[in-house]
Amino acid sequence: GGVTNNISGGIIRGGQVGYNYQITPMFLVGAEADFQGTSMGGGAQQSWLLYNGMGVNQSTSIPWFGSVRGRLGVTIMPTLLVYATGGFAYGDAQRNGGAIGWNYNSATQTGWTAGGGAEWMFMPNWSAKAEYLYTDLSGGNMNEYGWNAGVGLNNVNNHSRWNTVRAGVNYHFNLGPTPSMPAF
Repeated sequence: GGVTNNISGGIIRGGQVGYNYQITPMFLVGAEADFQGTSMGGGAQQSWLLYNGMGVNQSTSIPWFGSVRGRLGVTIMPTLLVYATGGFAYGDAQRNGGAIGWNYNSATQTGWTAGGGAEWMFMPNWSAKAEYLYTDLSGGNMNEYGWNAGVGLNNVNNHSRWNTVRAGVNYHFNLGPTPSMPAF
């Protein structure tokens, strides 16, 4: 039992911090953390039924989420980085609806995220970035009432999944010598 919520859309706004290390002129590794508020929401795809054979109607929203990720990149040109990224994700899942007197609950859930993107250094210390991420959050390791009905938000089988496409501008603090040409 459980509930899978595919979040259908919304707007996100947030920020990030990170660190890049240039292994060779062509390869880069890095780590970053981000946090954002959202207007994302969607309905649920029910995977369980009540005893009377009727499903439960429910809606889900994700008011905020964040991630801590690693990334591995290749510099196509000195100013253009293409990268893959993935790691830990967390977010607030709020669900409305249900049955048996259950109408609303909210919990911070954890999971994973993975994706990729491109970043262009358009002037010294400044870059523009476009990125895609797939995120899957789920409940903790508990099953309410001992029978895994999927009723509670923290049920291990309750998933919220979504795709994110985002763009942004980053400022790079260069802790080494200042390059004559923009570079990662």
